[in-house]
Amino acid sequence: MENPLKTLLDKNSKDYTPQFSVTVANEFVIRVCMEHAKKNNRMFMAEASVNQVDQFGGYTGMKPKDFANMIENMAKDVGIDPSHVIMSGDHLGPFTMQDKNEDEAMEYSRELVRQYVEAGFRKIHLDTSMRLADDPQDRPLATEVSTRRAVELAKISEDAYARTKDDVSWKYRPVYIIGSEVPVPGGTQDEETLQVTKPEDLRVTLDGYKKAFTDAGLKQVWDDVVCVVAQVGVEFSDEAVHDFEPEKAVALANALKEYPHITFESHSSDYQTAGNLKSMIDHGTGILKVGPELTFAYREGLMALEHIERELIGKYPGMRPSHFGDTLETVMLESKPNYWIKYYHGTPVELKIKRKYSFSDRSRYYLSNPQIQESIDLLLENTGKMEIPLTLISQYLPMQYERIRDGKIENSAMALVKDKIDCVLDRYTSAL
Repeated sequence: MENPLKTLLDKNSKDYTPQFSVTVANEFVIRVCMEHAKKNNRMFMAEASVNQVDQFGGYTGMKPKDFANMIENMAKDVGIDPSHVIMSGDHLGPFTMQDKNEDEAMEYSRELVRQYVEAGFRKIHLDTSMRLADDPQDRPLATEVSTRRAVELAKISEDAYARTKDDVSWKYRPVYIIGSEVPVPGGTQDEETLQVTKPEDLRVTLDGYKKAFTDAGLKQVWDDVVCVVAQVGVEFSDEAVHDFEPEKAVALANALKEYPHITFESHSSDYQTAGNLKSMIDHGTGILKVGPELTFAYREGLMALEHIERELIGKYPGMRPSHFGDTLETVMLESKPNYWIKYYHGTPVELKIKRKYSFSDRSRYYLSNPQIQESIDLLLENTGKMEIPLTLISQYLPMQYERIRDGKIENSAMALVKDKIDCVLDRYTSAL
C-alpha cells in the first residue's frame, strides 16, 4: 500500500501538494494543530524527534508506541480520519549518542528505528550524519560511513514494517527522509555563520545514498526517499531570524531538479513570513517543518493571560493566582537546567530573558513538568471564569482583539490561547 506522501510530494503530478510537519510534543499544542488540520481538510503530520521520544522515553517520558497511541486517541477524539494523519520520526539515528562508539550508538539506533516503525511511524528520517566517539574528529564524517549506517537502519525499518504492518492503523509503506541540516536541530546557528548547502554537496549526498541503497538491494528504499534535508538558508537564534533569501538558494534548487522524485524538507522554518515560506516552496521545499514557534506562541498566550489574570483577580475573592511565569522560571532553574544552560549565554539578566522569551524556546522542554502544568491548569481555570474586557485583550493580545471584533473567535480564555497557535498555523497553510 503506497504512502500518501508519495502522491502528495510527486513533483511531476498535478496533485503535487507541499506539506508542513508539526514537531511538537505538547498535547495542548498538538490538539490545536490537529483541529486546524481538520478544519482546513489537510493532512496532519505529527513529528516526534529522537530528543522527545525514544526507547527510553526521551524528555517527554514517551516511547514511540506511547506517542503513537496519544496521536491515534487524540485523532479519534478530534474526529479526524486516521488516513489524514501521518506520523513522522525525526533525526532517527545516533544523534543523542554521539559520545558513544559506533557499536553502542548503532545498537541504540537500530532499536530506535525498530520501535518507531513498529508503532506506525511512516515518515522516517534516517540521520546518520554525525561523528561518533570512535570516528576521526578532525574532519566531517565520510559519506561512505554515513550511508553505510543509514543502510543498516533502513534494513531494520523495512523488516519492522514487513513484520508488523497489519498490527497498526497505518498499513502503508514508510517513506524516507535523508540528509541533515548544518545547525543543531531546533534553531541555534548564528546568522553570521549560516551557509546554504552547496549544490555539489547535495549531489554527493544524494548520489551516495542512491548507490548505498541500491548496492544493498534496497532500491525500493531509494525509490521511497521523498525528501532530503539541506540548509536552504533559514535559521533562528535566541533573538534573531535569518530570513530566506531566494537568490542564494537558486543554485541549490536547480541541483535538486536533477532528482525528479525528491524535494527538500526544510527544518527550522519557524518564524519565517508567509511570503518566505511560499518562496521556499517555489525553490524546492516539499515539507516545511515547524516546532518551537508553536510552543513559543502557546507560551506567549499563557503569559498574556497571566497579565489579564493579575489585573482582574481582585474582582474574584478567594481565587488563587496561578503564578505561571514564576513557576516556569523556578522549575527551569531548579529542575534539569541542562535543557537550557548549555544553549543560553549572557549576564544573569540576559539569561532570565532568554529562558522565557528566546525564539529557540527551550522553555518547551519544561511545559509537561507537573508543577508547571498545574499552574497552566489553574491559569486557564481562573481566566475561564473571568469576564475579560475587550480593553485588556486589546492591551495584551491585540491580534486576538481584532479577530474577536471581526467575529472570527469568541472572547474566552481558551479561545485566546488556541488562536495564538492558530495564527502560526494559518501562516503555514496560506503558504502551501
